[in-house]
Amino acid sequence: HNLALIETRRQAAAARALAEESARRDLDQQVTSIQAEVLVEGSERKVRELETLVASLKASLGDAELRMAKSERQAGQMRAELGKLTAELAEEQWQHAGARARLEGVGLRADAASRRALSTTQSWKSERARAEAVLSRPEVADAEPRALFRSATSA
Repeated sequence: HNLALIETRRQAAAARALAEESARRDLDQQVTSIQAEVLVEGSERKVRELETLVASLKASLGDAELRMAKSERQAGQMRAELGKLTAELAEEQWQHAGARARLEGVGLRADAASRRALSTTQSWKSERARAEAVLSRPEVADAEPRALFRSATSA
């Protein structure tokens, strides 16, 4: 009977050891399962965050593309305006050159007229000074104007 009891105890201890080992494995499996779930949840959260970021970046890219298209349209308009203004400037320069040439021609004529007027003015001043000198002489100052006129026309 002792042997049977020992054998039963040994079998019970072995069964307990197997049960503990099985419980340990189950516990380890549960821990691993929980850890896997935490990792999956973290990964899913990270995926959602990344999807949100991707959507935001796509929206930003769309906005940037719209701004770039607008900028390109404006640049095209500015190039067209520059071409128009350049053509207008060339026309203005051409007209300015013609006006300058006309003004230089007028200036040359004006210079010639100015020189003639200056020469005439100098001649008049010289004649006036000569006349004042003649009139200031005592013999002329007392003379009659008719006599002066006859002497000036006969000289």
